[in-house]
Amino acid sequence: MKKKSIAPKEKNAALPIILILIASFLLFFVDGILLNGIQGLRHGFLDSVLGFFANFLVICMLFLIFPAIALLLRNKIREAFLLSMAFLLSCAIAIALKFVFLRPRPQISDAFFAQSVYYSFPSLHTMVVFALLPLLILSFPKLKGYLISFSVLVGFSRLYFGVHYPSDVIFGALFGLAIGWYLSHDHVMRPGTIRCFLDSNRFELRRKSMHITLGLLIVLLIQFGILGAYSLGALAILGFGLSYLERSCRLPLLSPLLDIFERSAVRKKLPAKGMLMFILASSLSLFLFPKDIALASIMALTFGDSISHLFGVHFGKVIHPLSDKKFLEGAIAGFLAASLGALLFVPLHEALIAAAVAMVIEGLEVRFRRIRVDDNLLIPLAAGAALLLFRYLTSSPFPYL
Repeated sequence: MKKKSIAPKEKNAALPIILILIASFLLFFVDGILLNGIQGLRHGFLDSVLGFFANFLVICMLFLIFPAIALLLRNKIREAFLLSMAFLLSCAIAIALKFVFLRPRPQISDAFFAQSVYYSFPSLHTMVVFALLPLLILSFPKLKGYLISFSVLVGFSRLYFGVHYPSDVIFGALFGLAIGWYLSHDHVMRPGTIRCFLDSNRFELRRKSMHITLGLLIVLLIQFGILGAYSLGALAILGFGLSYLERSCRLPLLSPLLDIFERSAVRKKLPAKGMLMFILASSLSLFLFPKDIALASIMALTFGDSISHLFGVHFGKVIHPLSDKKFLEGAIAGFLAASLGALLFVPLHEALIAAAVAMVIEGLEVRFRRIRVDDNLLIPLAAGAALLLFRYLTSSPFPYL
């Protein structure tokens, strides 16, 4: 019996990938020359246009938050969850690689949207946007051309403003595509692993995806100056009023959303309790703490609480030392996710402090007169207070007085 010969296409399937990798490595030797050439394109009009693509908050809004909301409204929980995972994984891997290679940045632009405190290799912006790209193309195939064009412009903007070398951007794109491709192909892992997990935890995934979306939306609206402490407080008061009304009658828009995202037991007592506590905690954080601490604390809640629960449910084996209802594996995953979220606004050591406090609070069950205080309220306030205390102690000339 003759062995089947390998078709020429199958033989050479890996050739383009090998050539791309070789070309990317060669870029390291001509990085400076290429970057100087690109700097010759600088123009006031292009600064404004490409500044839009260089803004990480714009990337989050257009490539993560809006698509996630659209997918959730279409009941595509699996796609929204994988989109969130691609974002988290790409951020985590990019930051880890930066501290492994410690490559200094080229000359930093004076444009406020191009500033960054991290090392150069790889480009975080590029890696994130290309990690989300394959999943977005699968979910929104009609927008394929726009999505690819946006991703390319994000990468080019990092070169245009002189905050990355070409090799940083190319490898960021390759690493990002690898993450996106991996998550968009369920057969890469054991067949049905992702689908089985998503189907068995569908309701909680729906809730936690909305939790992450709400947190990111609040942070972005604060950053753009649309929301502040008082406007968030007013929203919380209005929300409590609508919640009280919803207990006795169905309300347009709110009731259908609660049908999808709210637990029945919570709905009978205080509809939309988690969302209201999240908004109230965001308002109090902005009122009590400096803006960077408040945003870091909100991000610690956004990612830490959601990821710890989902990871613990699926992978948890060791009981949490502070709670017999949670798992240590979930707390570790939540700590890493919370650190990444906080790291966008505060230095690494402060992000780790905020994440650690957030996970301790998440593991506790704090009660006031037999009423359990909601994590969504406690976590940002505790994390923010810890950071404020840390800054006071480290900046005071007499830290022990």
